[in-house]
Formats: sequence, C-alpha cells, structure tokens
Amino acid sequence: KRSRSAVGVGTCVLLVAAATSWLFAPASEAFASRGVSADASRRAVAAGLVAGLFGVSPAMAAIPGQVNAVGDDESADVRIGRDSEEDYKKRRIASMEFEKNMEAKRVLFRGMFTKFAGNETSLPDKAQILGSMKEIVLADRGLPIGITRDDVVKGVRAVKFNNKCTKRAVKEGECKILEKSYVKLLASIDQVTDRSLITATR
Repeated sequence: KRSRSAVGVGTCVLLVAAATSWLFAPASEAFASRGVSADASRRAVAAGLVAGLFGVSPAMAAIPGQVNAVGDDESADVRIGRDSEEDYKKRRIASMEFEKNMEAKRVLFRGMFTKFAGNETSLPDKAQILGSMKEIVLADRGLPIGITRDDVVKGVRAVKFNNKCTKRAVKEGECKILEKSYVKLLASIDQVTDRSLITATR
C-alpha cells in the first residue's frame, strides 16, 4: 500500500512540475500569431490541471464539500421562461378563436365562389361576387387559409370558358364587365401577397 501511495504522489508531483514548467516556458509563435496572451492561457490551463489533480474545482461545487451532477445548478430558478397558467389559457383561447374565425371566412369564401360558378348566376352578378371577394381579400390582407391564388385562377377560368368569355369576347359586353372584376380581384390578391411566392399566372 505504501508503495502505491508513493507512486501516486510521485505521479502528481511530476504532473505539477510539468505544468509549472510549461507555464513559465517562452511564448510560442502559435499564440502570438493569434493575438492570444500565451501567459494567460498557460496559467489558466495549468491552474485547471493542478485543481483537477487534487480534486479542487470551484465550478463543480455549488455547495461546499459537494460535487453537483452535470446540469444540477442549485441557484437556478426553474420558473424562468415559464408562463403562468392564466397566460397559457389566454393564448389558447386566442388561438382557438383565430382558427374558428379563419374557418368561418373560408366557408364564406367557398360559398361565394360556388354561387359565382352557378349556371343560374348572371354575368353581372358574377362580376359583383368577384368584387365582394376582392373586398374580403383587402380587409383580411390575404385569402382565407386553405384557398390559394391558383385556386381562384382555375375556378374563374372554368367559369369564363363555360360562359364563352374567352379571347375577343372578354373585351365585349358582359364578358368585359366580368373580366374587369376578375383582374381587380387578382390585383388585390397580389397587393397583399409576396409576388415572389406566386407561381400561378392568369
């Protein structure tokens, strides 16, 4: 047992001596080239080595005489970053109200489009419906969630084709009125939307 203790003490002495020798050695070019103080770096490393050898580490002992497990900080306040129960409920209610509102607007918009596409709806009425859609888009700063610009384009194209409002016809009579309302609707969508994200065309 004495021989083992002697070997252990001898090892510690040699390591401390090596650390001390390195601590006071001339500064290397590597430290100098990085603009780092070699003396300061050596002192920090040597101090850590000596502290580790003798089991003294101030950073590891939040309570004198004890070594805390990794991540165990007695001084940390676990309540930091947590919202109160009341704040959580308020956010939850606001989120549910927003989703409910968005769903109602989506249903309304789709209902308007269904009426717009109906064969019994005249072209002037179709144009008026597109105008109402434009007002909704501007008021809400965008289309209802779940409805895209591409959906609008495809739907209106189909209605125009069914009513023979294509090519030269879009410049005449009721087809012209419908076309103007359609162009204004697209302009309102583009006005409140980042055009770089839009791939659909008229």
